[in-house]
This record gives sequence, structure tokens and C-alpha cells, in this order.
Amino acid sequence: MIRTTPPFHVPEAIQALVDWYEKEIGAMHPEEAASRLHSRFVNIHPFLGLFI
Repeated sequence: MIRTTPPFHVPEAIQALVDWYEKEIGAMHPEEAASRLHSRFVNIHPFLGLFI
């Protein structure tokens, strides 16, 4: 089962993602940073329709 962020938690989750990205971006290769950012962003998506 895929668990995503509940819609009412999306703003906080996005802010946490941005904070993480700003802190960690310099320590990673650009491709690694992009893939980790994408993975974290997709897990925030509050709708299951794309995964079913």
C-alpha cells in the first residue's frame, strides 16, 4: 500500500522538503540531488489516483 501525505499536511511537508533541499544540495552530485528531491516530492503527493 502506498501512503502519501494527507492534504492538510502538504504545506508543512513542502516546507520541510525545501528546507532539506537547501541544506543538503551542496553535498550531493546534481543527479543524486534531483532524484532524491523527486522521490521526496512524489511521496508528498496527496492523491492516490496516480498510483492505482
